[in-house]
Amino acid sequence: MQKLTPREIYPLVVRLDEDLLESIQAFATANQIFAGRFSGTGLLKNVTLGYFHQVEKETTVLKMNRTMELVSIKGDISEKNGVPVISGKVIVADSEHKLSGGALSPGTKVFNAELFIEVFDGGPLKRGFDPNTGLSLWSEV
Repeated sequence: MQKLTPREIYPLVVRLDEDLLESIQAFATANQIFAGRFSGTGLLKNVTLGYFHQVEKETTVLKMNRTMELVSIKGDISEKNGVPVISGKVIVADSEHKLSGGALSPGTKVFNAELFIEVFDGGPLKRGFDPNTGLSLWSEV
């Protein structure tokens, strides 16, 4: 069993009009993070959520082109083919306080977001294709 030890925590501010997923990916790549997790909150100008259909093994995307509160974002950073991989889930709220959630997907533009990125020693967390689920999962833990 792989053992990870917390090493350090970085604050990450994602600025107006930046893509949330791309910003996390760029930070992980620049800092060579291959075992980590992140969490945060903020405000979004629009959001793109993914949903994986388990039977069909396909992902559909929902684009919401309106401002939303980023109630919560949580996810992990692992490694696949020598590159950091970001896997995150978000919960968002609209102006009527209705919640939606799903997988963080490209195209989510930020008004402002503040995250903590926690980095672990003992990695990398490696991802590999799992034929049973059709997903890229942690393969060596």
